[in-house]
Amino acid sequence: MRRKDVDPAALTRVILCDVRQKERIGVVAEWLEANPDVEVWAYDHHPDTESDVEARGGIVGSYVEIPASTSVEEAKAVLNTRRVNAAPVVGPEGRMMGIVSRQILDAALQHGLGGRPVSTT
Repeated sequence: MRRKDVDPAALTRVILCDVRQKERIGVVAEWLEANPDVEVWAYDHHPDTESDVEARGGIVGSYVEIPASTSVEEAKAVLNTRRVNAAPVVGPEGRMMGIVSRQILDAALQHGLGGRPVSTT
């Protein structure tokens, strides 16, 4: 379907894939502002920003952060559940300390470090 073929007043649902920022979706952002009853679903893994469209239906695959105090075992479960291969590790103030991957966590688990904080891997 081409943009010019869309009747914005007839929209009931919009699904955004891998983008939620108003400045990146162009005229669709205008349509959504004009019709607040449109159900908006977002499939996105990026961090939230101030310019994001409100996902009134929900967000699937939202951004994952691992708190530094999370155990290696718990972090691996989070990555598996969210089906992502890596995630940023954040400290108490939300500041990024690094990135942890499934490979790093697997190695730590093989060395019996499952109970240690992920920030030590």
